[in-house]
Amino acid sequence: MPAILDDEGIDAWLNETNTEYRGVLGAIRGISADEMMMYPVGAYVNERERETPECVEPIRNFYSAIRE
Repeated sequence: MPAILDDEGIDAWLNETNTEYRGVLGAIRGISADEMMMYPVGAYVNERERETPECVEPIRNFYSAIRE
């Protein structure tokens, strides 16, 4: 499950001087399944030097790609 954060929580979470995780635990909030969207992404996201919009683009379902 991802950590769902508001803007302040994101800043605190990514702050390089923050070495104590307990300081940002309060910024994590729950989210209902209705608010979330889930879709498969490609192996492209596994390369740590890749931080591009393509990382979050959905890939086509394998079976639908075969039918085309």
